[in-house]
Amino acid sequence: MKPFKLIPLAALLALPAFAQDHALSVLVPHVYTQKYHMGGMTIETGNPTNLGLRYAHTFATVSKAGDARIAFEASVVKPCSKPEVSIPGPGRIGTYTHEYMALGFSSTWTKVLDFGIAAELRHESSKVEIDSLGPTGANFTTTRYRPWATARVGYTLPVGKAFKPFVTAEYSLPLTNSGTTHPTDPYTFYGNLRGPKSAFTVSGGLRF
Repeated sequence: MKPFKLIPLAALLALPAFAQDHALSVLVPHVYTQKYHMGGMTIETGNPTNLGLRYAHTFATVSKAGDARIAFEASVVKPCSKPEVSIPGPGRIGTYTHEYMALGFSSTWTKVLDFGIAAELRHESSKVEIDSLGPTGANFTTTRYRPWATARVGYTLPVGKAFKPFVTAEYSLPLTNSGTTHPTDPYTFYGNLRGPKSAFTVSGGLRF
């Protein structure tokens, strides 16, 4: 790899050294999935609840934007529930999970409450495990990159100087979609799952 190609990576790795503060939080996202229509049938996927971690560090405060704190963020979210995939009549046909890793930036304003917006690029993975295909079932996994936008509101507890606990609620929407809600056959549906349509997340952590 040529040296100049390492400059963006080196700059990214150096950001924490210039941070005004750091934050580590536990995320509990509730993901809202989409229905699929195929041959007169409606395929429904339950809404999973997941668990994740987020690291953030504030690297700038913009006084001309109301003292907005600009932060870099990195998140990892893993599945902790397996809701059913079902068709009316036959009922359950399998289970669904969703997970992602993300990098992005956020802006936060504190006026008693903490108000924020964020944008991140997520590497998502959606997986369906079908009960009835073969003696041990079958797995279909779809991965994608999608940008997401998030609005947040939270509260930082006024205790301590070195460590400040905080809680946050946020609602996220993807800025692009992929896949189809009208697949022509089961294998198209299982192999090209459309990503979730939104997510509501509660989190809590420490800023230091």
